Amino acid sequence: MSAAAILMSILGCDGAQAPEPAVEDPCPGISMEMAGDWIKVQGSAGDHTHRLRIHEDGSASYIGGGFSKLRMDGEYRKDDLMLTEVGDKDVRTRLYVQPNKKKCSMRVVEVRLDSAGKEQQVGVGYTEYLPFPEGQVFTFRPCDESAYIADAAKSWAKAKRERDSDGGINPVGALGEQVPVASWMEPQDGECTYTAALFFDDRPVEGKEALEGKVTDGMVHFYDEWYAPYSGNHHFEFHRTATCDGAAKDAGVACLEAILD
Repeated sequence: MSAAAILMSILGCDGAQAPEPAVEDPCPGISMEMAGDWIKVQGSAGDHTHRLRIHEDGSASYIGGGFSKLRMDGEYRKDDLMLTEVGDKDVRTRLYVQPNKKKCSMRVVEVRLDSAGKEQQVGVGYTEYLPFPEGQVFTFRPCDESAYIADAAKSWAKAKRERDSDGGINPVGALGEQVPVASWMEPQDGECTYTAALFFDDRPVEGKEALEGKVTDGMVHFYDEWYAPYSGNHHFEFHRTATCDGAAKDAGVACLEAILD
C-alpha cells in the first residue's frame, strides 16, 4: 500500500480530515447564563458592598456600595445583559454585564441614566465580578417599606405620626446594646401567625430567624432590641412571613438605614 493510501485509511475512507480536539472551556461558569449571585473583586479581594443578584428572567437586585438595594429590569442583548434601575427618578443606575472569558469573570460597566436617556459612565473602564462565595449569607432583596426606631418602634400611634409627617420617618437613634427597632404591618385576612427573620448590616442576626409578630393596636408588631453599640449608619431589616389558614406567604421586607449616635 502506498504512503498516500495509508494516510487515507487513517483519515477515513472518504478522505475527510480527522476532527480537531475539543478546546476545554477554562471557565464554564462564565457565560450569558448569568442567573446567580455575584460580588465585585479587585485583585484577589472581594467587596461585599458591591454585589449583584441576577434572576432567571434577567431582572436583578444591585447593591452598589452602602445598604441601598436597587430593583433592576433586565434586557439580554447579543453580547451582554443591560440592567436598568426600576422607578421614575431623575437619575437612575444602569449596568452592562458581559462574560469575560479571558479573566474568567463578569465585567460590569456602571452608568448614570438621566431622564432624557443620556448616559454618563461611573468611573473608568469596567469592574470585575465573580460568583459569590458559598456559605456567605448577605441580603439582596430591596425594601418594601420602612422600619422604625426609638419611640416609633414601641408605639403605632407615634410610628403612624412619623409615617404621615412631612419630615418622614425618623432614622436617628441612640447606639447601645438594646436599640429598639420595629416593623409595623396590617394584619392579613384569615387565621394568621407572623414571623420575621432579622438582618443587621445585611447579615443574618443569630437566633432571630423567626421573631414572632404580635397584634398590637390593630397592627402586627415585630419588635426587637438590637445589639448595636457603635456609632454611624446601620441597616435593620425584617423579612416577614404570614402563615394564614396553614399557608405561608411572603409579607414583605421592612428596612431602615438608621443613624446611631
